[in-house]
Amino acid sequence: MPSIEQKHNLHQHGPMHSVEETKSIILQSVDTLASENKPLIDSLGQVLSKDITSHFDIPPFPNSSVDGYAVIHSDVVSASKNSPIKLKVSHRVYAGETANFELEAGHSARIMTGAPIPKKTSAVIPFELTNENLLNLGQNTRESYTIEIHDSPSINDNIRPQGEDIKKNTKILKRGAILKPADIGLCASIGLDSIDVFQRPKVAILSTGNELLSPGEKFSSGKIFDSNSYSLYSSIIQAGGIPLILGIAKDSIESLKEKIQESFDSDMLVTSAGVSKGDYDIVKDFLSKNGKIKLWSVNMKPGKPLAFGTLKRNDQKPLPHIGLPGNPVSSLVAFHQFVRPAIYKMMGRKTIEIPTIKAILENKIENADGRRVYARVFVSNKNGKLYASLSGSQASNVLSSMSTANGLAICPENIPVKNSGEIVDVQMLGWDELETDESLQDSN
Repeated sequence: MPSIEQKHNLHQHGPMHSVEETKSIILQSVDTLASENKPLIDSLGQVLSKDITSHFDIPPFPNSSVDGYAVIHSDVVSASKNSPIKLKVSHRVYAGETANFELEAGHSARIMTGAPIPKKTSAVIPFELTNENLLNLGQNTRESYTIEIHDSPSINDNIRPQGEDIKKNTKILKRGAILKPADIGLCASIGLDSIDVFQRPKVAILSTGNELLSPGEKFSSGKIFDSNSYSLYSSIIQAGGIPLILGIAKDSIESLKEKIQESFDSDMLVTSAGVSKGDYDIVKDFLSKNGKIKLWSVNMKPGKPLAFGTLKRNDQKPLPHIGLPGNPVSSLVAFHQFVRPAIYKMMGRKTIEIPTIKAILENKIENADGRRVYARVFVSNKNGKLYASLSGSQASNVLSSMSTANGLAICPENIPVKNSGEIVDVQMLGWDELETDESLQDSN
């Protein structure tokens, strides 16, 4: 029985692979990167490589949730607007101070939001429920005065208890958590300034073709500007990787070899063009001579010409290489299906699928040759229902319709047409992944 690798180590004339098969082969060939200790402030979007446990309560002491007056409940239980209770204000407590005193019967303490609660306090009365505004208090005065309480509180009103947010020795984040802004703040709240995360993969980008110019160069007849390097660079950043543009390789083995060698310190190489059946499509030929081709050609549209394999490099593990099509839309669609999941696995993410919703199709999607079609669509909400309309021409060279799309509507391989009014699955571009993994669930 042949192994998966033997089964799929096919030359360019082999059969097309399904999208799922292609993704599986690629993911089996890339590894999660090593852990690193990273400054907390720079770790947004990275994946925790170790659980995080708080070693103290948050908040670490009971504190006031309002500006007001700390009181003993029994002193003010009968207070009302028409029958206020008068208390002597004998202390003031500000945020950042300590409250090393015990509140006495008939006394109150003026207290600010976040300040620690004095002993024996059983409620805090907000300023607006007192005659505070009539007293014209000086900002720095600390002498005693009398305050009127105009309302009766419940016990523990406006007191934040110690450990209300986090209890000591609670596991607050688990290995595998993708760090969101709130997670960064949570780690900061327990005093962390660095954190253990999986490394971001370094992804080298190489465009190929004699016809290409780099943006900024002078335009000349017969040439086109290289858009793929820029869209792939941005896509890699969006996925969480660290991109490196190698430039443009000419249609020669010498030029390609020189550029590819510049990628050997990276974790993955992504090329665009050079993987179809043209006379100058040399990327897959170079790959077959200098590494191992694991698949070529995917049963999808756009994005059929796609190569995947590994390149030999001295004294290092083979370099994973994904050869994307040259047409700009094909390149981006294939990126979303295959490169993005590989980046996610490398950086330790467990949930790698693109969020998919169901929408009502407003245009016809035709599937003439039995490939899975990814149609560029714009999804909108109309009266509580989601509708998907084609965002423009579906030709694989028309990047403008990818720019105006926010999703990819799927017409399966075995369905010749999706008609207007039918329900269609849509991959939502730009959405973060649905967190279905239990790694983010609360656990003590």
